[in-house]
Amino acid sequence: MNHYNTLLISICIPAYKNPTLLKRCLNTVLEQTYSNIEVIITDDSPNEDVANVVKKYNDPRIIYIKNAIPLGSPENWNEGLRRSKGEFIKIMHHDDWFANKDALRIFVETALKTGSDFICSNCFNVHPDRKEKHSILKRFQKKWLQDPTLILYANYVGNPSTTFFKRQTDQPVFFDQKSIWFVDVLFYYDYTRLYPKVAFIDEYLIDTSAGLDTQITNSAISAKIAIGEFVYMCIKYNLNRTHKFLTILSMIELMKRHEITSKEKLSTLIENSNEIQLPYPILQLPISHQVFNVLKHLIILI
Repeated sequence: MNHYNTLLISICIPAYKNPTLLKRCLNTVLEQTYSNIEVIITDDSPNEDVANVVKKYNDPRIIYIKNAIPLGSPENWNEGLRRSKGEFIKIMHHDDWFANKDALRIFVETALKTGSDFICSNCFNVHPDRKEKHSILKRFQKKWLQDPTLILYANYVGNPSTTFFKRQTDQPVFFDQKSIWFVDVLFYYDYTRLYPKVAFIDEYLIDTSAGLDTQITNSAISAKIAIGEFVYMCIKYNLNRTHKFLTILSMIELMKRHEITSKEKLSTLIENSNEIQLPYPILQLPISHQVFNVLKHLIILI
């Protein structure tokens, strides 16, 4: 087992308010059986609540950084990546936590045994009133390894707390500052297209918070942000050329979800609406967005 304790692992926790949730996260980090870690907390809070929690831990592995100017999401995540010195990085959102004491050890052992750069596990999505299992479908695992672009259309992985990846020094990968809603999948794609050795852990190693009003992504659920970021993503990666039908289907599903039913409505929402050519008459049909969503997933998985 000593062999597995030689790697320094950077656990990066971007913090913003919520000292109680941070304490839960930090407690599970420090009780991990894999102990060769540095814990980097980058704090965007407007007050000293997070700092006061961290001060109570007398652990030299904890590195606390109070951002002089609030960086926002996801740049606060990137600050942790920039500060990291470990061979692998484990992002932990402050409202997520390890599901058991051996979770980090399992991530490390999987990375070493498989020689992978990017590892992800199953997780529990913990709502205020229920706890649900989220597993990465075996079919998607196979398809994603064949075509990394598929992650842009459906996030089967989950949030970054479910991932574990090698710190790349020659060509580092960061979270896209222009994105909030699609920021997870943009990072997964940017990383795995450069470093395609991916491994999946069929265990539930992470508990992730779900349905909390304090989560940044909940405040990002709007037609302007969701559709605007999807169009940005399509332009950035030229998805109209590589996956035209899937792109159109996904765009229709998004527009139907947010009740944007015409080219005119779309043009008032985003500036570059002409970048994606859509069959607009379909938007007028009384078909639920869920139908298009099911079709999208079928195409991804077949």
